Amino acid sequence: MAVGGGSYHWRVGAFWVTADDLAQKPLGGLLAALQTAAALREAALDFVVAPLAALDGRLVVQPTPRWALALYPYLKGEGYEFHARLDADSALELAEMLAAVHTAAVSAPDLAELVPVRGELERALNDLDSPWNAGPYSERARQATAARAGLIRALLRELDELSEAVGAGSDVTTHGEPHPGNLLRVGGRLVLLDWDTVARAPRERDLCWLDGHPEALEHYARITGVAPDPRAMRLFRLRWRLDDIATFVSMLRAPHEVNEDTTRWIGWGIAAPGDG
Repeated sequence: MAVGGGSYHWRVGAFWVTADDLAQKPLGGLLAALQTAAALREAALDFVVAPLAALDGRLVVQPTPRWALALYPYLKGEGYEFHARLDADSALELAEMLAAVHTAAVSAPDLAELVPVRGELERALNDLDSPWNAGPYSERARQATAARAGLIRALLRELDELSEAVGAGSDVTTHGEPHPGNLLRVGGRLVLLDWDTVARAPRERDLCWLDGHPEALEHYARITGVAPDPRAMRLFRLRWRLDDIATFVSMLRAPHEVNEDTTRWIGWGIAAPGDG
């Protein structure tokens, strides 16, 4: 099934199979995230779409050393596009779901880095005067990066300033990417997919996806007693943009082929808006 990004999917009867490349997503982190999802599901958060355990209890199996497979129930429902705007009722429902995740007595692995491939991005910004020739899209990626180099550096500085200003807080278990593309309406209610990004982090890591829905954020605050920090909201919106930019640069600066993934990334990098 050619859907989503970062993983490969198949429908097999009543099941949904997801394959992850362990060269891109280390097994330890993937397993910890899926164990957290399973624990949330067991804690009666029935909107959590968690993997099914194998007969020996494993949540992930490895048919080869490089690839990991996880099995899920196949759910038929109404999906959303990534860039869709949720209606008011759906935003309120998502706020309730996030409140349940954030207050659940389930631990998650700590968020390792705001922008995992930031180092590669910074090295690329220092290497814009020489051609990039690792793959067919490398030079086009260099040109797109060079055209926005000043903006990217400014966004990195702002990220650091916001990170320092926000500082350490009371981290909670977060999904990480509760955007419309990871929501599915099944039988009249929302469920939340793709828990491989779950981590312990500031709640705004999730709440930034409700930006533009003040009623939903107020509803969340009433449930939890905690209002989101506007600086942290900006921090995680900015982190998402920079993570996309860093991924674009890292993939296309490295050896690569012309395929659906690289073609999508070069199209995004060239057309990406410049406002961050």
